[in-house]
Amino acid sequence: MSDSEDLAELRVGADYQFGAGAGEALFPVDEPITIRRSSGGRPRQIIDGDVDDTPGSPEGDRLVSYGTDGRFTLGTAGARRLQDAFPEPSHRVVVGSESEPYVRDGRNAFAKFVTAADDGLRPGDEAIVV
Repeated sequence: MSDSEDLAELRVGADYQFGAGAGEALFPVDEPITIRRSSGGRPRQIIDGDVDDTPGSPEGDRLVSYGTDGRFTLGTAGARRLQDAFPEPSHRVVVGSESEPYVRDGRNAFAKFVTAADDGLRPGDEAIVV
């Protein structure tokens, strides 16, 4: 499959996982996007910008990783795009300031720190921690 065909399918998957409009928000038609593939040719990571895949080349911002289960794991750049595209509280979990040092270090936010959350979130869903 070509990159444009893969991006069309990835947009559909993002709309399914995150809601209508997520595919266009994550992977806009008018912006360059790089698809990094597994050795079998499956999309594995979707990167913002036209990034060279040769070793030692500059890295772009990771929008999402695409799992073997067909679900996306958000990167920071992808989460920001969804945050800009969807009104609050969609896809968001609000945590107290005491959890900030842990979250900034890439650790999990424990349930006791959660002060508000999108009612539509289900166990296992990707969420934006704010």
